[in-house]
Amino acid sequence: MDSFNSKIAKIVGFKGLKGDIKLSLETDFDLICGIKSVKLTAPISALPAESINARVDRLYCEGRLVLLKLKGFADRTACEKLLGYTVYTEKEQLRALDEDEWWIDDLIGLTVYIRHPLKIFGKVSTVYGDSNMTLAVCDKAGKEYLVPFVKALVPVVNIAEGRIEIENIPGLLDESVDDSVDESGDDSEEDQE
Repeated sequence: MDSFNSKIAKIVGFKGLKGDIKLSLETDFDLICGIKSVKLTAPISALPAESINARVDRLYCEGRLVLLKLKGFADRTACEKLLGYTVYTEKEQLRALDEDEWWIDDLIGLTVYIRHPLKIFGKVSTVYGDSNMTLAVCDKAGKEYLVPFVKALVPVVNIAEGRIEIENIPGLLDESVDDSVDESGDDSEEDQE
């Protein structure tokens, strides 16, 4: 399996003649500022599909721009074919996360529990937004609910156990949570008694 699976940016342009590449980030700059190597993947529309492994010479901010200089790409002409490419790196190269930070990919697929009393509700299907994130939660019937990803509504995130817990305030989720489902996930009749 390819270890370059952490998507960090898209190449959106160039600055000057010395091969500085403009990036549109998909993550916070402080998470990626120490990366040493990247994999560049051509847009899906490009034929043939191409991937290029490259060493990072410099990654820096200049005003509102985030710029990348790659070893082996000496000038703008050498870089121009990279327009539209997606930039990936290895998760091990990224800054360690703080206690209340998670990788979006680690949140998707987690089992969602409603608190008080603790009951299985569904799974996280996707995450929307960058700084103001919203979880898309699908119940067992496939209906999607949007839950703001804030500590007051999502007080427990446990990646190791594959679960999150949500405070079900009025109007957030349907009130008709299946009472026959306990935290173990059994749908047995005995749990209703």
